[in-house]
Amino acid sequence: MGVVLFAAEQFRSAIHDRVTGNCSTHAYGRTNSIEVTKADYKSVPSVYKTMMTRLKQGEYIVQNPIFRSMLHIKFPKPIYKQDK
Repeated sequence: MGVVLFAAEQFRSAIHDRVTGNCSTHAYGRTNSIEVTKADYKSVPSVYKTMMTRLKQGEYIVQNPIFRSMLHIKFPKPIYKQDK
């Protein structure tokens, strides 16, 4: 259908089930250990749940059906913040 839905929320558990059910790509940033124990994270392997509690700023875990496992990605620092 060519429809792109982009949403940002503090916690995945706060997003309506219909929205998360219709998304194929999920990006996870740093979250707390209480959040990853909720039912919304039951399909996420425990290794990645542990990683989510320790991610730094600019790091994300991305989940998409075309990848065999979840991807840990890092966004580079802006040029003005990089050391020379």
